[in-house]
Amino acid sequence: MSFEGDSDSLIGWLGRLCDGWGAEPTSDDGETPLRVARRDGAFHIEAPWLDAPVVEPDPFRAAANLAVDLAEAWLAENPDRLTLHCAAAALDGRLIIFPGTARAGKSTLAARLAAAGWDLFADDMLILGGADERSGSSFGIAPRLRRPLPPGIGDMFRDFLAAHEGPGDEDYLYLDLPGAVRPRFGKTARIGAVVLLERGVPGARIEAASPGDGVEALLLQNLSPRVGASGAIGRIAALIEAVPCHVLHYSDLDDAAELLARTVRSGAMWMAPDRAAPPAPSGERPAWSGPSEPQFRPAPGVAVHEVDGVRYLVCARSDGVYRLDDLAFGLWNLMAEPVGTGEAAAIVQSAFPDRDPDEIERDVRLFFETLTERDLIRPA
Repeated sequence: MSFEGDSDSLIGWLGRLCDGWGAEPTSDDGETPLRVARRDGAFHIEAPWLDAPVVEPDPFRAAANLAVDLAEAWLAENPDRLTLHCAAAALDGRLIIFPGTARAGKSTLAARLAAAGWDLFADDMLILGGADERSGSSFGIAPRLRRPLPPGIGDMFRDFLAAHEGPGDEDYLYLDLPGAVRPRFGKTARIGAVVLLERGVPGARIEAASPGDGVEALLLQNLSPRVGASGAIGRIAALIEAVPCHVLHYSDLDDAAELLARTVRSGAMWMAPDRAAPPAPSGERPAWSGPSEPQFRPAPGVAVHEVDGVRYLVCARSDGVYRLDDLAFGLWNLMAEPVGTGEAAAIVQSAFPDRDPDEIERDVRLFFETLTERDLIRPA
């Protein structure tokens, strides 16, 4: 990045928010993706991914913006790497990732795990790495908690936050964690499990999650701008097939942290549930003797990805990903050879003779119409 004008105060704050980046001054005047200029009493931050420059008079808030832009700059220079919106922490050397949307509670849970001695890698963004993308690497950005802090947090956690309070403002508090557990850029560990968060449920319990739920959760949290859903699904599916996926239901942070630690120490965290084999594909379809009708077949660039019996229709052209239920998957398979809606409805009716034929015909026509509108199938 390049700086113009007096930016010492901003650089000082940035060093407290980002650990392990190894920045050093240079006289090189070459083009940089991140540009910071101090003009008229404010910092002006410019980058190709910003619609307009960020203008911030306060050096701390400017540094907080710039910390996120550092991660964006890294992504721009490493366009093929997957980065997930998630928290991540390791216990006994094995990393657990917690995908979640904004305000899902992942930052607070990550901080509570750090208070219990877990090694924190991320509270918001994690880089996937390794030849098989089974490793997670930290961006080294300090964890950030939203103010006010959640009500009802335990005394131990409250004391920990007070002891490790870092920079902040009226909206956010950054944590200055001890060196053994703090995120550091490039710190890497092997991923051992994925845990989805379901907050607001009384008590705390961990249940097995379906592979489909795991794939969808990670797909929705893919932050890599040049690796869209169609490019990411195979890589994410490989990760979900390789590690256990669970759901943590909780409302109390202390209960959640204690349950996670017990589950890790007992070995249950790393045990994958038994997964039923997917049903075998149906046999050859009967010859169609009905009236002539328009025929359809898959559009170019559309394919099915399967993860433990959960199927996704992926369109590389639109970057769309669609989950298929058993009926939709069966209809899609019929289009291995051109097929019309009447013939498809007749085949479904023969498989489900107790269902209303009119209802089946409506469902099949809606399926074909929807896929046609999304350019997933075309006339043969």
